[in-house]
Amino acid sequence: MREHALFATPRPATPVRPTAPAYDPDYWGPAGVEPTVEELMADPMTALVMRRDRIGPAEVMDAVHKARRALAEAAAR
Repeated sequence: MREHALFATPRPATPVRPTAPAYDPDYWGPAGVEPTVEELMADPMTALVMRRDRIGPAEVMDAVHKARRALAEAAAR
């Protein structure tokens, strides 16, 4: 007899995350080529997520430009 979901084993209070070493090329594999921001913004899936989140391309690009400026300023120090 199948256990009813209501009486299933309770989940742990905190999520259980898989453990992995901080850096292990055999585990993580080599880095690939990442898409540019422009490519991401042109992706239909990105457009759907932004629509769901009620945010426009101008707001995303504004955040990207602010982050780039902050990184450049931090690197200059």
